[in-house]
Amino acid sequence: HGSSAADLSSGADWYFAYRGINNQYHSIRMINPTYDGYRAIIDTNKPVMVLINSHPSYGDHWIVGYGYYYQTYGDAARRMLLINDGWGNNGRELDFNYVVNLVYFNA
Repeated sequence: HGSSAADLSSGADWYFAYRGINNQYHSIRMINPTYDGYRAIIDTNKPVMVLINSHPSYGDHWIVGYGYYYQTYGDAARRMLLINDGWGNNGRELDFNYVVNLVYFNA
């Protein structure tokens, strides 16, 4: 088991308080988020910490999302994220269907 969204959020909020900037920043969790919710955060130019589950390459893992797009095949569309996988790889793509939680910072 790794870190939960609550762990990540409380750790970030502790850090903001420790640095004396908790009046400027705080973390927000989204459990079972929607793609529109993710897009709304990205559209404010904020990165998002994304928890994915059961991904064929990453398993259960936190990644950083910073963009999105729709990938279409005929009549079907996949909701895609642009990510940094936390293992030194930027510019990766990930299907939103693996997303279970989001944590982002608000000012």
